[in-house]
This record gives sequence, structure tokens and C-alpha cells, in this order.
Amino acid sequence: MAYTAPMKDTARRYTLLPAVLIALGLSIMAATAAFAGWLEHGPAILLSLAESGMAWCF
Repeated sequence: MAYTAPMKDTARRYTLLPAVLIALGLSIMAATAAFAGWLEHGPAILLSLAESGMAWCF
């Protein structure tokens, strides 16, 4: 039993690592898309907030 315990920890680490990398990659892609959207539509968002008086809240 003492010999198989380290192998179980290693197996769990190698199955958890791809899931963490996939989640990290998806979050980076989402942040990049949000930033690109802000660059594309930023002036329109700011003008619409200014027209409604919400620009000073952000």
C-alpha cells in the first residue's frame, strides 16, 4: 500500500493539470474578447453612458 500511494497522487496531478490549463486558456480567451470588444465599441459605450448620466459612476 505504501508504494501505490505516491502513484495515485501523481495520477491525480496529471489529470487535474489539463483541466486547469483548459480553464485558464478559456478565461484568457474571454478576457481578450472583452478587451477587443471594449476597444471596438468603447466610444459608443462612453457616449451612451454620458447621455444617460451614468458616466460618472464608472
